[in-house]
Amino acid sequence: MTYAWVDAAPFRAHLLHVSAATRLPWRVLAVHAGVPLKLAERVVARPVGQKLPAVYATRLLRLTAADGPRIRTGQVWAAGTAALLTAMLAAGASPAALASMLGCTADHVVALASGSITRTTIEIALRVQVRQELTHRSKASGAGAPMVPARSQAA
Repeated sequence: MTYAWVDAAPFRAHLLHVSAATRLPWRVLAVHAGVPLKLAERVVARPVGQKLPAVYATRLLRLTAADGPRIRTGQVWAAGTAALLTAMLAAGASPAALASMLGCTADHVVALASGSITRTTIEIALRVQVRQELTHRSKASGAGAPMVPARSQAA
């Protein structure tokens, strides 16, 4: 499949503007828009001379500040999020560290991972998805420590 390519600068500016207006991380917004995270990272990291497939530029342009409340409060089934959280916990992430990243309590993380909560907000689902991708990428490249701190030995 071939794509038409466009200058990424205006779409980078739009993504960062919506992020500031909604107080949601730009990575969360990009994934919500259906833009591959690595592509969004390249666009944000290199503001000059970066090109973007028009299909993804259009997806970014559809983001508005009105998406913020929907992402924060909209509900989705939690099964996929629970599976990712379970894997993160099994890999040594602490419920407290995950809770800090997600903006919820450690008890909520444990309840989500155990399946006792069947629905979650779109925001939490997206944050877990972003963290999983970043952690997986970090481990695959062998670069540094996992993105979520491991449990302490005392825990």
